[in-house]
Amino acid sequence: MNKDVDKLKSVKESFIHWRITRAKQGKIPDYLWEQVKGLLDDYSLAKICTALNISKTQIKEKLMTKDDIDIQFVEVKEALPAFNLKPHDDHTIEPSPTLWKYF
Repeated sequence: MNKDVDKLKSVKESFIHWRITRAKQGKIPDYLWEQVKGLLDDYSLAKICTALNISKTQIKEKLMTKDDIDIQFVEVKEALPAFNLKPHDDHTIEPSPTLWKYF
């Protein structure tokens, strides 16, 4: 575990050095993201974010693939009927009669 603490501390020091020495506000460089990636298997996102002063959103957007992010599906039990379009008359759109039960 001491090795792990040193690992997080090392990345934290890299972020501090970058923040002190950067010329202007800008994106976190790729070499720092590579270091963050090395922490993901050993630490929670919360611990990494707190130590490095970055957000979970930043990590998810930069490092996590779509496979890493849980996707939630909603089961559709019954398809809704289509809308009835009345072309070329008054340009109105009305729900089909069976759709009214959902309103």
